[in-house]
Amino acid sequence: MSHVSALIDQVVEGADPAEAVGRAVTEQGKWIAGAIKKPGALRRELDAKTTKGPRGGDVETPIPAKKLTTTISKLQKKAAGKEKTLPKGELKTLQRAVLARTLRKLGKK
Repeated sequence: MSHVSALIDQVVEGADPAEAVGRAVTEQGKWIAGAIKKPGALRRELDAKTTKGPRGGDVETPIPAKKLTTTISKLQKKAAGKEKTLPKGELKTLQRAVLARTLRKLGKK
């Protein structure tokens, strides 16, 4: 509701409604970058490769879907075993892999 009230305040103050809406959408669109606290952590944990770019720097390619699916299913099976829990590190890996799979689906729309 706060986003709507801030948008209404901008329009009331004389801002162009289309410009105010565009600004609000842009600000809200960056929530994913803020939600990822340690960028690259999943890539390091899964040993996903990076390739060399045209200028010699490393370019991150998407983590293969098969590697994500394998990791998720392996950790979920382990969590469903006798202990019914995962160690903290493996739990974080599972959470990161599930988020990566979800974000990959968002990009396909």
